[in-house]
Amino acid sequence: QWLPELSSERVLTMTYVGGVHLGEFLAGQPDQQRIDHFGQLLWDFIHDQVERGIYSFHADIHPGNFLFRDDDRLGIIDFGCIKEFPRDFLDTCVYMLAAHVEDDADAIRSCYREVGILDERSSEPQDELYAFLREFGRFVLTPYTSDCFDFGDPEFRRQLNEYIRASMQWRDIRASKHFIFVNRLLFGLYALLMQLKPRISTRRGRDILLAASYRRAG
Repeated sequence: QWLPELSSERVLTMTYVGGVHLGEFLAGQPDQQRIDHFGQLLWDFIHDQVERGIYSFHADIHPGNFLFRDDDRLGIIDFGCIKEFPRDFLDTCVYMLAAHVEDDADAIRSCYREVGILDERSSEPQDELYAFLREFGRFVLTPYTSDCFDFGDPEFRRQLNEYIRASMQWRDIRASKHFIFVNRLLFGLYALLMQLKPRISTRRGRDILLAASYRRAG
């Protein structure tokens, strides 16, 4: 919590948040129930912001910025990287994620055009790029296609790493300057969860994405 009476233009003072970082938490050999609890909090942290229509996100999702507390609450620190997304851009990205969940080919293509990744003026082979984006996106959104997901699944980690390596062939593609922060949010969250290895309920996250996309479409 920000303490305005102790802050200035050059000094930011906040209340102290206790807890341990991910490495220390795992070193304590927590049971699966406790792991699942914190994994659910991490998952819900992102999706609650989507549900509330917040366009400013904590965009530095990595183990150093989360604290696992004895009272079962999740501490969130270091708000030095807050990304405020343009409303139309983030709405399109949420719609794109939902389109991948539903495998809506036309909507997927349209969204990638809107964010500038697909560009008919580009010298890159657009149909080949689109085919890869659709396949990659469908895999990345695997956790949303069932009601529960195990982020400790080693096969999911292996295949995700393969897709990420394959995506390097498209590293010169130019897109909206805001898109990198969407990647930081999604892949930062996944990296955290794959280290923690929780089994979590993903149904509500899927419902939030779909509901937000329906609002945009409507």
